[in-house]
Amino acid sequence: YEIYLNSLNKNYTIVDIYNNFSELSEKEKIKAINIEKNLLKLNMIPNKEGIEYFVKCDNKICISDMYLSGNFLQEILEINKLNGIKEVMVSCDYNGKSKRNKMLYKVALSKYNITKHYGDALRSDYINAVLSGIKAKRIKQKGRRFLLNYDNENYYFNIGVNVFGPMMYEFNLWLEEQISHHSNSNVLFLTREGYY
Repeated sequence: YEIYLNSLNKNYTIVDIYNNFSELSEKEKIKAINIEKNLLKLNMIPNKEGIEYFVKCDNKICISDMYLSGNFLQEILEINKLNGIKEVMVSCDYNGKSKRNKMLYKVALSKYNITKHYGDALRSDYINAVLSGIKAKRIKQKGRRFLLNYDNENYYFNIGVNVFGPMMYEFNLWLEEQISHHSNSNVLFLTREGYY
């Protein structure tokens, strides 16, 4: 459901996601939301590569495209002893504005004197920040891209998480954009074996 809501190019909350589960009662939805939030609180850890930049910054504003509220993310940051943040700006709190469409950067620029943005996502954190007039630095992660705490020494697993997964994600964003220019045409996918 998150992927479906994302395809509508609208910002959504965790409640919007669980409202799509029509087979669940309201009580079950609330229970599921609480379980997910608790799991995230217990398992999210700081991004090691990002910490050094976080510590250097004086006035900190966190900007994120996410379905969880800024208040919730603020709690997670404080649990991990990352304090001194003026505001956690999250797309679901700013209806229709995200890093992906650059509108959240415009809001941040109007509220705060942002001079630099750090992030790991090529498109949302680097390219879109620069296009919005903000100096940006992309944090190239040695470890995993996402913040869930797991240890895995498997070389192929790590390649999938750190290289192949993000590459396929960026390729799919590009492909979606290309297909949107041909909305009145049929799009066929041709394999190397000649099948489509």
